Amino acid sequence: MRALAAASGNFGNPVSVNTDRPSYGSEEGVVASDLDRVAELRQNLLERQTVYSYCASYYGKRYYALTIPSIVVTTAISVLGAVWPYDGTAETAGRVTISLLGALATVITACLSLFKFQSKMDIFYNAAQQIDGMVSRLSFLTKYRMGERITRNELQNIITGIEDKLNEVRSKVPPIPNDLYLAGCREEDGMIELRKKRAEGHSRREGWTEGSQVFPDMGRPDESAPGSPKEPAPETPKKQWC
Repeated sequence: MRALAAASGNFGNPVSVNTDRPSYGSEEGVVASDLDRVAELRQNLLERQTVYSYCASYYGKRYYALTIPSIVVTTAISVLGAVWPYDGTAETAGRVTISLLGALATVITACLSLFKFQSKMDIFYNAAQQIDGMVSRLSFLTKYRMGERITRNELQNIITGIEDKLNEVRSKVPPIPNDLYLAGCREEDGMIELRKKRAEGHSRREGWTEGSQVFPDMGRPDESAPGSPKEPAPETPKKQWC
């Protein structure tokens, strides 16, 4: 499963696999095309998750941008209706002010109902959560089952099941505008760079602890390690006798 784990952690990059290696104890062993399919599926899932999360954040900001003013306006109408002095010319001004605030609250409520920001936010948020579960399942199956025998049929069934669930999720989400999708893809590009940096940092830390005999804080060979070069001891100055 080392090649399978490498494919799942390579974020969609093709993985070169030696097909002459023995299969996993089965006549239907995992081949290079299966590993490429796993890597492609993982990349697709991560991209969809980032785009859906971005859409949920986008619609959520607009929902709260209309909900908070609606609460403020309706509260102001109630307060002004109770404390406004209805005598003389102030009565007309009070009625006009309250009427305008009521009309504004009606417009905000109609916009919330028309654009359906809340429902879109919930749909995209739930879709991102479901895809996150698929990514976790795929990572668990490809990384933490290294000691078990996984046949090609079992792996293909797992991939087919995840692809079917992904298509079901995609059928439930509303259409994504092009500019919003492009913004989500730019967000995914930034996430890819972040994942690469984290992977490089993780492999570098593993190099300090496993395959290297170099101190991480000093950057010099470990003198206690066998076969490591040792610095010559400084020569003591000889005393001159008069």
